Amino acid sequence: PADDAEVGPLCGLGSWRPSCLQKCANAKMFCFVLAWFMFFEGLMYSGFFKGAITSLEKQFRMTSSVSGTLATVAEITTLIVVSFVTYIGGKSHKPMIVGVGSILIGVGAILTGLTHWWVEVYDYGGGPGQNMSTNQCTAGNGSDSCSQDGSTGLHPLFPILVIGQIIIGLGNTPMLTLGVAYLDDHVKKADSSLYLAACWTMLVLAPAVGFLLSAITLTYWVDIDRVDVSTLTITPLDPRWLGAWWLGFLFSGGLLVMMGVPFFCFPKALKKPDDDWEDIVQESPKDSGTGTENPKEALIGTNIASLSPVLALKLLCDRVLWDGFL
Repeated sequence: PADDAEVGPLCGLGSWRPSCLQKCANAKMFCFVLAWFMFFEGLMYSGFFKGAITSLEKQFRMTSSVSGTLATVAEITTLIVVSFVTYIGGKSHKPMIVGVGSILIGVGAILTGLTHWWVEVYDYGGGPGQNMSTNQCTAGNGSDSCSQDGSTGLHPLFPILVIGQIIIGLGNTPMLTLGVAYLDDHVKKADSSLYLAACWTMLVLAPAVGFLLSAITLTYWVDIDRVDVSTLTITPLDPRWLGAWWLGFLFSGGLLVMMGVPFFCFPKALKKPDDDWEDIVQESPKDSGTGTENPKEALIGTNIASLSPVLALKLLCDRVLWDGFL
């Protein structure tokens, strides 16, 4: 036991714990990995997905109200399961659960991108004077003509998109709760705000990169892999143009799946920091006559795991407000 205490928590997978990995068993490395996880998640969900939503509307014949509902599925899922995930995760291997969350987000994004090969080749209607395509009901057609060509109602693949968003919502939950709690547990209280600020800065910057990614991928024709693009008679400036929305989902989804692997290497608990409590609170005697603990004793006695559900709800509310603003 004494030797184990000296060695400290080890990094690795199962019995594979090479000495070169042990330098990573610290809060700085976990902060680095978590920050990039937040960045790729924000890039895919808060940035690219929101930038490509109009292309999804066109591909899957969705109205604005339906696409708006689809955009909220992940956040609703997160709000439903946050208490359960936080309770279970507080007693389990937090980094491993965060890693599973990263992989789930990646799987949800990849599943959304794979629907490109399950949907019909997009028909933009031919000549420039014709309607956009049989995939849409353009204004002025009338409900009868729309119903005749089967353009009304939800697309048969719409449930797959919903399932993808549910998976993404499940994966988001441990990132916003357990990941932040694990990091806060293993850094000095005086440095906690700096570590958390680094993670949230990456999350805030990510949507801008995601929108840029959507702008790039949507300049390519949606069926670039299935048709000869040299035969196209339209350009990205044409309102009938449909960009390759699926490229960004596959790209970001693959990155998120890979980002989940490092979390499995972190131990259940890192070495606790030796806080200099005099830098955080000043010593104060117990309140005479009440027996109240001084601030130092109160802070030492606080268990952050018990606060994680409250922290989770606050972080999720902030996230919902941020996504709503975007």
